Amino acid sequence: MGSRIALGIVCALLSSPRGSDVPQGEWHNTGIRTVEVLQDGTCLRVWLEERAYSFGSPTNGAVAGIYRNVVRAVPVGPPSFREGCVFPAPASNPVASQMRAWEFAAKPVDEGAWLVRAEPRPGSGDLRLFEAEEFQTKVRVRGDRLIDTPSSTDDTPRLSFRRPGAPPDGARAALDDAVTRLHQGKCLEVLSALGHDADRVTRVCDLRRRMDDLLGRYVSLSVDQAVELDAMPPEFNRGATSGPVARHGVFFAFIGQYEKERIPGNAVVAEEGGQWRVVALWF
Repeated sequence: MGSRIALGIVCALLSSPRGSDVPQGEWHNTGIRTVEVLQDGTCLRVWLEERAYSFGSPTNGAVAGIYRNVVRAVPVGPPSFREGCVFPAPASNPVASQMRAWEFAAKPVDEGAWLVRAEPRPGSGDLRLFEAEEFQTKVRVRGDRLIDTPSSTDDTPRLSFRRPGAPPDGARAALDDAVTRLHQGKCLEVLSALGHDADRVTRVCDLRRRMDDLLGRYVSLSVDQAVELDAMPPEFNRGATSGPVARHGVFFAFIGQYEKERIPGNAVVAEEGGQWRVVALWF
């Protein structure tokens, strides 16, 4: 009798999820869906897609929570804020957005995996591009990541979620370095590294020299927003041919302070082999 009780206790312990396997708290995944280009490149918007799981504490072997998906537009570069930049319907609002939300319940199924069943809840925003439908998926904690693996009937790719936190210092340092060199006579070098053709680089640098005469000396850069990225479109990925590619980066919105004026700007900084590099700059 005692041996059977002991065996039952051991089996129960083996089948219970370990604390490290239980998804808890916030997990984020953010990517750039696309870059919208209008009016010969003078009006641009970056479209971000931000996904987030928020898990509660385990109760009776299950975990409940909220899943959010936000798609939003961000105008980039000073010209994109002009009244002359008219964006097409249904996203005519320059900062158009749609937020969808789901309530979910998750229960352990096998080898550290949790089955998530989600039902839609009211969303918000001025867009109605995507429907919020019921879904189910499997998630599991692997080290410092939450891996989301959709069901076999869903063509959605597997996603890797991270804990929210401050973007890496190296990304900000790379941005500061690129903008500083831009104003130290190295405009051609900085813009050529972004992959632009020689004629465009020459035109932009000529324009920058004329702007500097009007704006005065470059003083400093202050960051308004830094969004950590987990995926980028092909134009930011060397060798990629289609669709967003998993890649670590940061999307920045910043203000450049000059002697006579303040100018808004944006940049995408990507991690490559442990180093950070500016891959897009609108400034």
